[in-house]
Amino acid sequence: MMAELATLFRDKVSQAHTCARLEKDVFAILYQDANLDKTMRIAELIRKAIMKEGKNIAGTGLNIQCSIGIAGINDNAPHYLELIDRAEEAANAALDANKNGISFYQAPAKATEDQTDEAVDLIRDAMVEDSFSLHFQPIVSLRANKGICNYEVLLRLQDEDNADAISQATLSPAWIAPQPA
Repeated sequence: MMAELATLFRDKVSQAHTCARLEKDVFAILYQDANLDKTMRIAELIRKAIMKEGKNIAGTGLNIQCSIGIAGINDNAPHYLELIDRAEEAANAALDANKNGISFYQAPAKATEDQTDEAVDLIRDAMVEDSFSLHFQPIVSLRANKGICNYEVLLRLQDEDNADAISQATLSPAWIAPQPA
């Protein structure tokens, strides 16, 4: 059955898009089109083809359930593992709503806005109050480098007393964690 579904993906999805089997019954398509309406139409065509294929596999007439989750990728997209989790969450939402459906991942807006607002306010206040400090750390080469010096430059936010710089460990990891490009 999985071989038949893999053949279906190979036949129905253009080679411009990347198809993969993630788990025993989980497939993924890295769809290279930013148009959401087109993406939803293609997902519906694939869902219908899978449902139809399930009735024809080895003449047994299997009853296949197919839920498709879609997660958008843009310039601010998180790590690929988070994107897979988002697509899975959307697929589970489609499964809960209708055994054979399609769902687009929507990020919870309230929690993200609160975190972002707090971080932006903290940085804005620090800029107004000049609460940043620069720290330089020389990086010394173990080999002779003919007089070339390299430095690591750290920008630190000072605490309320302007005494010690706030370390990264005391900040919320939700807004200091690096995001892949």
